[in-house]
Amino acid sequence: MSVDEKKNRAAMIPFYIKDDEFHFLFMRPSDQNFGSLEYQIAKGMIDDGETELDAAIREGKEELGLKETNIENIHKIGKFNPMTVYACSVHNIDDFDEPHYETKDTKWLTEKEFTEIGRKWQKFIVNITSLRLQKILKLNFKKEK
Repeated sequence: MSVDEKKNRAAMIPFYIKDDEFHFLFMRPSDQNFGSLEYQIAKGMIDDGETELDAAIREGKEELGLKETNIENIHKIGKFNPMTVYACSVHNIDDFDEPHYETKDTKWLTEKEFTEIGRKWQKFIVNITSLRLQKILKLNFKKEK
């Protein structure tokens, strides 16, 4: 993959809040050719004519089974070269379609759980997503020491 191709990627991280903690939905690829076999953020290339947000929603649909009707709010988290990351709150954590063939399974994880079993290079992105969502939503979760 060329450097130029890597620049045009988008990602979607659905979330809900329970017990003063974010729970994020991640996917695990069905084949190592689709990424490592660890849980990871739903992400992919931006197709010609697509906006970053359109691509992020499409990747959420394809890799997580995200339904647009289940999206409550979408927040742009930021640009983490080579991808722009969005997070969306959902109305119903159980209202998802089956993801497509690239996904072995999906799982709701807290930031701490993702740190333990998630894809290494994405741990920083998940941490920043949690911090930025707290700021955007004006929340103040107390962290365990």
